[in-house]
Amino acid sequence: MLLPVSLLVAVAWVYWLLRPTHSRVLPPQRRRAVPWLGTQVLALAIAVLFLCPALAEGLLRGTPFLNWLYGPGFLDALERREEFASARYLVWVAVLAFPLRLVAIIALVKLSQAHWYQVGLSGQHVGRDVLHGVLGFCVMTPVVRGVQQIAADLWRTWVVAPGEHPLIKVSETQPHLIDWLLIFTAAVVTAAVVEELLFRGILQPWFATRPYGGDIAVIASLGLAAFAVSPSMYAAGAVRDKAIASAPFLFALAMVPAYLLVRRLSRSLTLTAIFGTALLFGVAHSGVWPTPISLFVLALGLGVLCYRMQSVLPAMVTHALFNALSFVELVVHSVTHAKGE
Repeated sequence: MLLPVSLLVAVAWVYWLLRPTHSRVLPPQRRRAVPWLGTQVLALAIAVLFLCPALAEGLLRGTPFLNWLYGPGFLDALERREEFASARYLVWVAVLAFPLRLVAIIALVKLSQAHWYQVGLSGQHVGRDVLHGVLGFCVMTPVVRGVQQIAADLWRTWVVAPGEHPLIKVSETQPHLIDWLLIFTAAVVTAAVVEELLFRGILQPWFATRPYGGDIAVIASLGLAAFAVSPSMYAAGAVRDKAIASAPFLFALAMVPAYLLVRRLSRSLTLTAIFGTALLFGVAHSGVWPTPISLFVLALGLGVLCYRMQSVLPAMVTHALFNALSFVELVVHSVTHAKGE
């Protein structure tokens, strides 16, 4: 009962945001120039999604820091792909890659001679943006959590138990204080800032100014999903295992008809860009299935919010609060797990 009510509220909220009129709490719509080029966007996406994490991994593996912090056998356990070592390692990579990703984003803005307000960052109306971010969190969280629960239950019932996020695995190993600080930073700060700047601040406006921008986003989603699942598909033996491993790609493929319907009915570059960017955002989190399904729904709301408010700050606030709620649940899970409950 809660999910249909929450969905109705969310639809009403989206309609209110997208209506053509404006008031004191909604800014007037302005079409901003997007000076960054396609080659620059592609280079940034590669840098943020692949190069920066690779540099962070090289730094971690090239120094004895992790062995000093967690014990002399940590890097060996990482080479053996032990679950808990890999989870801790991924958290460190996310945090260390954060400043590198910010440098890449700043470089794009400078090289394209863009202004920060074109990316969605300005010092105006901060209070209003934060308020809308909190409102977005209150409206979208029940819907996204409901979709997430339904997807996980169906996957568990019909296929296999859903995978656990690396942060959950870290929480089950009696984390050090520094681990908790890293988890909070990775979830609440790093993800909210970098992902919103990349997806809602740079990619979505660029897609929205190109006649086939939404098409490019969907094709990129299919490519990214195929790239993400290819190692696990190659390692899988039975046909059923290969099908399970390819779930993120099959999800992206299943969204193509929905995208074509949106494009046909709306004939709006903005809406197709929001849809394509949301799908790209979802498949970028393909490491833990079926999380991309619920994150796709979240990204749709974030895309509408960012477009209507002409700022990435509301989306950052919503994203940060959503992840902060998950962090609190993680702490509770860690305490109950330690007590053996």
